[in-house]
Amino acid sequence: METALHPKNPYNLHWIQSERRLMILRMLINLGEDKSDGTSMDVDVLLDKDLDVQLDSLREKLFLADKEATELRSELQLLEKQSVLSYECAEYVNEAFNSFLMHVNLLHAVMASDFFIL
Repeated sequence: METALHPKNPYNLHWIQSERRLMILRMLINLGEDKSDGTSMDVDVLLDKDLDVQLDSLREKLFLADKEATELRSELQLLEKQSVLSYECAEYVNEAFNSFLMHVNLLHAVMASDFFIL
């Protein structure tokens, strides 16, 4: 059974395990059914539709998860850039503050010395 890809799903996913389960389920149902009355075919059609609905639902969930992951990656990159800028800004502030303290200490040393005349 060839299942069309979901139009929003960029991935070509193969649902091998689901197909095997469906095949086993069909075999079990067919063992208990009389094939002459046509009920076996109706069960197959219902199983195919149910599987298609489940696969579409899983594809939609996968698409939404991929979209959310992409948005989270973008947000993480922005936060990393902001972190780098904050770190650099903090370095500049620390450098300016240390320079200020050095000048204040130098001024106190000059004022405390005997050579300072008013």
